[in-house]
Amino acid sequence: MANTPISGPGTTPGTAVVDASIFPMGGSGKPTTTALIFKNYVLSGGTWAGAVIGAAKGGTGVANNAASTITITGAFGTTFTVTNTTALTLPTAGTLATLAGSETFTNKTLTSPVINTPTGIVKGDVGLGNVENTALSTWAGSTNITTLGTIATASIPESKLTFTDITTGNASTSNHGFAPKYPNDATKYLDGTGAYSVPAGGASGWALTGTSTLSGAVTIVETATNIIKYSTSANGTTITDGSGLWLTTSTAAAAGAQQVGGIFTLESFGWKTNATAASQSVKLAQYVLPVQGAAAPTANWTLAGSINGAAYTTVATFGADGSGSLGVGGTVITFNGIILVGTVRPTGGAGNSIILSPNFATSTGTTSGSIKITNASNWTATSGTCTAIYSGDAGFNPTSGTAVYNNLWINHSVNQTGGANGQVAGINITPTLTAAANAVGIIYNPAITTVTTHYGILIVPTTAYSGFGVSAPTAMVHAAASTTARASMCMPHGTAPTSPVDGDMWTTTSAFLIRINGVTKTVTLT
Repeated sequence: MANTPISGPGTTPGTAVVDASIFPMGGSGKPTTTALIFKNYVLSGGTWAGAVIGAAKGGTGVANNAASTITITGAFGTTFTVTNTTALTLPTAGTLATLAGSETFTNKTLTSPVINTPTGIVKGDVGLGNVENTALSTWAGSTNITTLGTIATASIPESKLTFTDITTGNASTSNHGFAPKYPNDATKYLDGTGAYSVPAGGASGWALTGTSTLSGAVTIVETATNIIKYSTSANGTTITDGSGLWLTTSTAAAAGAQQVGGIFTLESFGWKTNATAASQSVKLAQYVLPVQGAAAPTANWTLAGSINGAAYTTVATFGADGSGSLGVGGTVITFNGIILVGTVRPTGGAGNSIILSPNFATSTGTTSGSIKITNASNWTATSGTCTAIYSGDAGFNPTSGTAVYNNLWINHSVNQTGGANGQVAGINITPTLTAAANAVGIIYNPAITTVTTHYGILIVPTTAYSGFGVSAPTAMVHAAASTTARASMCMPHGTAPTSPVDGDMWTTTSAFLIRINGVTKTVTLT
């Protein structure tokens, strides 16, 4: 059937035809079906009243509603091709979406979208260019975190607890955590409850109990008002270990390996003037030096000194048995006894500067003495005076009264009983004169200015015999018999006394005179 032109309202005749081969026409020239295909037919007005145009013929295959919704059915691809200056405008309201396929959006904003497993999106596409593609569970962290909010649940190693502005601590007796911020109060310390408080005994004291171990050197700096003072309870006269300062050692001694306890060191600093002048350390250390013994050890209290960090040298030792040594002027004095330092009373009384009180109750067969002076080596001086004992002081200068001064006072109590007959000597001078050019037992040669009464030697008791050259005198004055070498007595020639008294004897170049009963008698010379 030939193509049949169609005309009607809003059409341009001749621009649209009906393909009669597809749509057969009836006898009146009208199509026998409602399906038509228009070619080159322009609808310029009116309303389409025909049937739905199928997708294979360019239609949608469904009847579209008046809401401007275009629905296309069938397995057909739909392409909108816009050429030249013609634009395709999609609606800005309503819904525009596809069920499948890949689309590229440029300069579009997705408002509250729900996108399931998108692909092809990189962090720069969504404005996350600084986000690292790392799970927080494996993230190593960063030092560039500006602000860290509250961590509700976390497990942080103690080595990483470096936060510096924690005002409320969250550590407890069962959990590690953060300590509270410092209170900026030097009198308060963090106690075991997690609070800052002033310790018992005040801010300047320590509250230590049990055994404490120092992990390093501790230096305590005192000031004029901040000092360390030990105050103990009443001890009476009983010595209590630890009542005060107790220095000891926890290491036990072994055979040949004694253990010195705690050392108490006093250090000062002195100035040396020789080049190069400088300040130097001066230290004295005191400690107990054990001495190994058979039945029990003994101990020596030892004082040692060190100058400018040099090795310590012993200054003095005092044994528990009263023995010891004392360094004086570079010389070590060894003694066996107890030295008691009393109170010096310059105005008189029974005070003593030094009391030597040895215990000789059991001494037998040895030479014992309160003071024993033994020269460590022979004196070889060729000039000057060598003195074993020297007594000299500022002088005895009372202005009134009856004070008595004794340069040497020997005042022992002797009580020999039971047949004891040993000699008792106030002064026993028994030197060994191997070779002596001029030996004198006693020299009394005072420098006299004014003396009211002067005695060179005063022997008071009438039972005290004085012997000269004899060991057992039998008279008040008993001289040894004369020999060809010397006489028993010598009275050099002189002049008669101005006021002789009974008993005076003297010689002149012509006579021997004696005063008897108020009369001077002359012995006739033959």
